[in-house]
Amino acid sequence: MSLSKSEATALFNERFSAYLQEGYNKERAAAEALKDLASFQQLNRKASTAPSAVKTDSAMSLDNSADGTAVEPPGRLDPPEISGDIIQSILNECKISGSYGPVFVLINRVFSTPKLLCACFTPTSASMEIDSNCFNEKESLFAVKPDTKMAVCAYEQTNMAMVGAQSSPFSDSELDREIRLDIADVCRVYDLLVSSQHEGVVNSLMNALITLTADMPRHASSCEDPFFLKQYMIVLCHPLLLDPQYITILRSLVAAVDKLPVLSRTSLARYLETVPLNVYTHVLNVIRQHITLRMYQGAIEEARSAVRVMAILHSAHWRFPSIPLSEFTNDVICSEYMSSLEARKREYKLWLNDLGTTTTAAARIPVDRGSGTLNSFISFPYVLSPAVKAQVLELDAAVQMRQGIHQEYEDAIASGSRYMSPYLVLRVRRDQIVMDTINHFVIFADSDYKKPLKVVFDNEEGVDEGGVRKEFYQIMMKELLDPSYGMFRYYEESRLLWFNSDSFESETEFELIGILLGVAIYNSIIIDFRMPKVIYKKLKGADCTLEDLAELQPDLAAGLKKLLDFDGNVQDVFGAFFCITYETMGELKTVNLIENGSNIPVTNVNKEKYVQLYVDYMLNASVALQFNAFDRGFKKVCGGAALDLFAPSELELLICGNPELDFAALEEGTRYDDGYDGSEKVIKDFW
Repeated sequence: MSLSKSEATALFNERFSAYLQEGYNKERAAAEALKDLASFQQLNRKASTAPSAVKTDSAMSLDNSADGTAVEPPGRLDPPEISGDIIQSILNECKISGSYGPVFVLINRVFSTPKLLCACFTPTSASMEIDSNCFNEKESLFAVKPDTKMAVCAYEQTNMAMVGAQSSPFSDSELDREIRLDIADVCRVYDLLVSSQHEGVVNSLMNALITLTADMPRHASSCEDPFFLKQYMIVLCHPLLLDPQYITILRSLVAAVDKLPVLSRTSLARYLETVPLNVYTHVLNVIRQHITLRMYQGAIEEARSAVRVMAILHSAHWRFPSIPLSEFTNDVICSEYMSSLEARKREYKLWLNDLGTTTTAAARIPVDRGSGTLNSFISFPYVLSPAVKAQVLELDAAVQMRQGIHQEYEDAIASGSRYMSPYLVLRVRRDQIVMDTINHFVIFADSDYKKPLKVVFDNEEGVDEGGVRKEFYQIMMKELLDPSYGMFRYYEESRLLWFNSDSFESETEFELIGILLGVAIYNSIIIDFRMPKVIYKKLKGADCTLEDLAELQPDLAAGLKKLLDFDGNVQDVFGAFFCITYETMGELKTVNLIENGSNIPVTNVNKEKYVQLYVDYMLNASVALQFNAFDRGFKKVCGGAALDLFAPSELELLICGNPELDFAALEEGTRYDDGYDGSEKVIKDFW
């Protein structure tokens, strides 16, 4: 089918101008433009008959206008389609003819027009078979997964990449909002165009995308059709977006994604769960670099917009466990911007606005509030380093302490009392340290725990400038964590402690340990807390896994793993039943994992359920009473939004410090005084 006269004129003028800009004289430019026009019509006829160029009914009626409102009138050219095969064919023809005009025109027309671009790259049944490094379509929608909708619609409260849901969080209507895009073909087209080694092809693509993205922010807030969401993913996959020349495209794109409705952001997050690792990594690098550049250039609000876009990526991160969470941390935000106390105060105030409160004590951002409405960098804790989060925690403690003192002052006036203390003062006897501490904590209000800690040992002189507090914690933790005390059980194989499910100690003492850990955090006291990492996951509400059990009881976990991997008859070889038998106080005790479990054998069919129940019992059910008291005490001090800032691994770092001592880094950072410079023999011998 031939071009209409108006279309032919427009294409001729576009190519004529392009050749003039390349330095051609008018006669040569006109001749080349005519050749391009003729070649385009010939190649378009070939493309329209190719199998890969078959168009859907919806695509046949698409117009090439930017706003996509008009319908293709009868007699006009069918909308062109782009695929890897079509681009390969056209590039081959262009190489033979020596004229790349047809590919210029095709790129300009399709990549600058939302409806035409979104009509391309629709997956076929064959393209849905994603390679082994990716995930199949059905799994991405219905497998056990974090609540992606909540993660996108609200603040990522507990690093949801580590929290599993037992069913799909999406309703039937939301599952119909699937983005159907053959991402592999998109990448192939980009690869063909970029590797064509023709500057005009790359420039045509860039100019077309500039045109495409320029209007995106204007229409984004009303973009709810998954068909049109394809264009956002297509542009994000461009391999050259990291090049500073593409900053105009990226600024418009990020601004548009930031304005998308919540359901559209959710659709993008769900699609990102299905892409190959290299695509996810590329998009993450693009957004992370954009945040860095915006911060360096002082465009703080644009950086906030990019961070809100990163929230969509973060909600899909659970699918890519090989990518550490530290990849989301932005060094410029942490080391340059948040190093300023004024900046931290500014972000803290914005954080309180995001929380919708004047205190973080028990606040959380409502789950129905879109992450696109949040403003503070603190509301997206994965972009902050543990050190910055600790500084925010200190600021939060200072604010809450001032609020507590103000309230205490008002209460004192109302009651006629004259006693007020800005400190959390513990006066204890060394030989009764646990009981004295419990008696103090019984009368303290929750707000008191955030005051600076001061410890006084009875009948001992001295001012607590930090050393007394440290000694207090050493004595307390040594006594409470001592296995002979009965609260915890020591596992020789891992050299770790865990709650004693048969402990006779009261819940009060387990709650006391939780409070002590929280107070230690607010007072920057590092303690020796020899517990497995799973305790920090449980504090964050995350699920426990066989890998968590392996840290505490490696031999037991290895046996369960062997049972899972066994291909033979599990019932005959292992002879296991749905119960656990263990020794306590010289007696054997049997616990059923399910009703009548001691009579139900473990088979090849139910072995996964057996292992799941076994892990759950060992790490959850058996110690529920003890852990719940510990959790209650800890969250009296560190509950609410403050706890949400930290990932489980960061909580461990905050409480126990870094267990790995890097002496090379220590030596490198050492500064010498009194005439020493490090070259002396005694210093070399020391290192």
